[in-house]
Amino acid sequence: PPQPLILDPQLRFPIEARILSEWNDNKDDPNQIVRQPWIICGDTVDRERVDKVEEAGAKVVPVQLDSHGRISPNSLPSILTSLNLKSVMVEGGSRILSSFLHAPPREDGSPLVDSVIVTVAPMFIGDGDENTNLPILKTVHTEVMGRDAVMVCEVHISP
Repeated sequence: PPQPLILDPQLRFPIEARILSEWNDNKDDPNQIVRQPWIICGDTVDRERVDKVEEAGAKVVPVQLDSHGRISPNSLPSILTSLNLKSVMVEGGSRILSSFLHAPPREDGSPLVDSVIVTVAPMFIGDGDENTNLPILKTVHTEVMGRDAVMVCEVHISP
């Protein structure tokens, strides 16, 4: 299975995340298909935070961030090579996906990305403010139209 790789410059990863609990619940099962999540973060993240995330079961890989405080797409091939990764699963939004698609090829000339899986969920993520009361979407209909996928949802205001 692909290696779950999370790009999280500030290491804000919630240790209650499902990807981590699935790993912890199944890591001793010889037939398990879940792999330990690896989190690439900035090398200036507080050591206590790194320790807490590692104690929760993730592998944390600190790297130098670019001048904007981000993990540079240009550094991705060398980071992945140094981790001896040939297959990774990267989850993120449009900025992360674009970073990988625009990253330079690996040292051997092979492309960094060989396939993309896009998942769309009927929900709003928000701007990180937990007090934001965003509506809940209920999927009514989905349809594939040529190269586009269309999702029709009803909006429900949560109390």
